[in-house]
Amino acid sequence: MFVYHGTSESAARRALKRGILPRGTLKKGGNWNHTVPSNPEMVYLTTAYAPYYASAVTDTKKERIAIIQIDLRKLDTDKLYPDEDFIEQALRGKKLGNSDDMKKRTLYVRKHIADWRENWKKSLEYMGNVAFKGAVPPEAITKIVAFDPKSNPSIFVDTLNPTITLANYKFCGEKYRALTGWFFGEEVDPVLLAFSVPIPRAKLKQLPWAAEVIAAAKTQLGQRGGVETIFDRRVQGAGKLSA
Repeated sequence: MFVYHGTSESAARRALKRGILPRGTLKKGGNWNHTVPSNPEMVYLTTAYAPYYASAVTDTKKERIAIIQIDLRKLDTDKLYPDEDFIEQALRGKKLGNSDDMKKRTLYVRKHIADWRENWKKSLEYMGNVAFKGAVPPEAITKIVAFDPKSNPSIFVDTLNPTITLANYKFCGEKYRALTGWFFGEEVDPVLLAFSVPIPRAKLKQLPWAAEVIAAAKTQLGQRGGVETIFDRRVQGAGKLSA
């Protein structure tokens, strides 16, 4: 099973030598301010939202975004933790730290995340996110692609509109997983891109405008300019040539 980490191209290339480092090790401020800043001891991994996270940390006027593919089987499972946003949302209706305020609840979960460590699989299953404590080792990295958003802005825009919630992953997770796979050469059902959710073919036949929308999505998916593989462990010597 693969998980992904979104970052800048320069950071992705550095990760081939030193691994993916948590921001606390790098002494950097957090880039995620939608709820509370991320845990400085963690590296956040996802099955669905890596392009979105990459755009949040990259100045795309200066460099490309990058998506790092990681083999989950090569990570120490004792260092895997649930995303604190998953725990906070899953426990809505219950007080955390004697507060009903979302930010205070999330901060409480972040501080006590070890209490929920065994829920990392549920975090991955129901929100598409998981956290790894410490540096993700270089040997767990299987592939890295870089992407210039200016080369295919329509695809890029489609990766930028998720909300990181249980509901979004439940209803639209398949779309965002598929879009992540698109960067790695996987085929994507244009219906997913056009409608965000799977729709039975019989239902599509009842929509007179569906064929046109799906055709446009197919054209969009066929435009693969701007995607470059800069590391592939399966290719002999890829690390030496690309890092």
